[in-house]
Amino acid sequence: MSPRFPTHDRKPTEDGGGSKRSAFWQWEQRIGGLVKNGALEPLQKLSDRKDSSDFGVEQHMHAWAVVAFLAEEHKAELFRFVHLVKGSGISPQDAFEQAFETDIDAIDAEWQKHAKKRKRRR
Repeated sequence: MSPRFPTHDRKPTEDGGGSKRSAFWQWEQRIGGLVKNGALEPLQKLSDRKDSSDFGVEQHMHAWAVVAFLAEEHKAELFRFVHLVKGSGISPQDAFEQAFETDIDAIDAEWQKHAKKRKRRR
């Protein structure tokens, strides 16, 4: 979590109860358009960032969307990746390639194709 994007800073709903996120934060609805318009950096560049405070809104959406995709489409590989990063001492890059048996550029291309064809939720 980043102090730049506090989750407690939301306006109350019209009925006075709860809080509602603005449409701005609905990454599932926005990510396809960002991909189609080339607004996102390559996944390799995103993964090279060492501090999430360097993330802008687009990088947060990008990261969430890729993790959601990996959890849906590559669940076993994602678990293996987390296990390798957590316990083996190998670099995240090497753990990724070992777990997914491909490089990050191939996964990025697969994710982008998936994001472009995914229907927007309303």
